[in-house]
Amino acid sequence: MVADGKLYTSRYIRKLPQTTGQYWEAAYIAQCNNPSCLKWNHRSVEPDFSGEECVSCHETIEHFRWNQAIEPRKGFVADAKPKDVSMRKPDKVYRSDDFYIGDKQRQVIKKYAFIIQDENSFQMETSINDFLMVVCNDDFYVCPHCGYAESVSENMENASFNSHQKTLEKKHIAPWGKACEIKLIKNKLCHVFKTDVVRLVFSTPQSGKQDVMLSVMYALLEALSSVLDIERNDIKGCLHKVIYNGNLIYSIVLFDAVAGGAGHVRRLVTEDGEQFRKVVEKALAITKGCNCSPSCYSCLRNYYNQKIHDKLNRKYAYNFLKKYAGELEPITNEKFYNFC
Repeated sequence: MVADGKLYTSRYIRKLPQTTGQYWEAAYIAQCNNPSCLKWNHRSVEPDFSGEECVSCHETIEHFRWNQAIEPRKGFVADAKPKDVSMRKPDKVYRSDDFYIGDKQRQVIKKYAFIIQDENSFQMETSINDFLMVVCNDDFYVCPHCGYAESVSENMENASFNSHQKTLEKKHIAPWGKACEIKLIKNKLCHVFKTDVVRLVFSTPQSGKQDVMLSVMYALLEALSSVLDIERNDIKGCLHKVIYNGNLIYSIVLFDAVAGGAGHVRRLVTEDGEQFRKVVEKALAITKGCNCSPSCYSCLRNYYNQKIHDKLNRKYAYNFLKKYAGELEPITNEKFYNFC
C-alpha cells in the first residue's frame, strides 16, 4: 500500500494478545487431484483418515492432501519501517482466485430449468448465504508466535532456498519490537465468505471448455450490470465444475461482491426467465457490436480480469449465447435434470 509517498508492506498476520487465548482462524483446504477437476475444497475441521469427497467431481481427496490454512480475519500489521516508493512501475502479480465451495445447508430460494429453440436447455438456481473462498496463490512462512510472515516468492532469489521445505529459519522482529527466533511454518492463506449466488448450468458440450465459459461469464456480467442497473464492481463471477448428465462441465457462478450479499444477482432468476432473456440479448449486442479481436475493454475485458485477457474471446461468447436467445419454455419436472 502506498500512502504519503511511502510503501507499506503487510508483514504480520495479526493475532490478538495471547492473554485472551485467541489464535488465528484456521481451516483445512485441499486441491482435488483429479486432473480434469483440480477444484479447491474447504473444511472447517480436519477431515478423517478416509478423506473427503470433492465438492465438484465427487472423487475422494485423500487425508494427506488436506493442509491447514490460516484465515487472517483479524487483519494484518505493516512493517515498522516503510520504504520509499520506487519510480519504476511494479510488476503485476495475481495473488488470489475466487472459488465456489458451496454448502449443503445453503438456502436455495429459486430453481428453474428452460429449453430454447427446441434443443438448448439450461438450469439456474439462486441461493443466499452461500459459500465462496478466496485462496492465495502464494504460500507463506509464518511465525506461530508473533505472526511474522514471508511469502515463498520472496525467498526464491536465495540459491539455497527449497520451496518444498515446511519450515524456514529466519530471525525476525516481532510487531512489539522484540527479537523472535522461532521457526517459520509454511501455510496457505484463505478467506471464506457468504453472499448471494446464482448458478447457471448449460446442457451443451461447449460447457466443458474453459476459455468459452470464461468468455460467456464476463459477457453475462457486463450485460447483467447494464440491464439491471447494477454497479459493475458489485458483482463478480467464477467457474465451478459440476457433473451434469454424467459429464464434468463448467457451471457459471455469479455472486454479489459484498459479503452477506445485496440481492443483486438474485434478480436474474425469475419464474418466466424474462430477466435472463434480456441479459442474453444485451450480452449478444455487446459481443457482436465490437470490432476487436479477440476481446477488448469495450466488451469483455476489465482491470480485474487482466490475468485471463488472453483467454477471453467475444466470438466464443456470442456463438455460445446465440443458442440461448429467444423465447424460453419451462422444463417440466419429468424433463428436469439435476446437477450436482
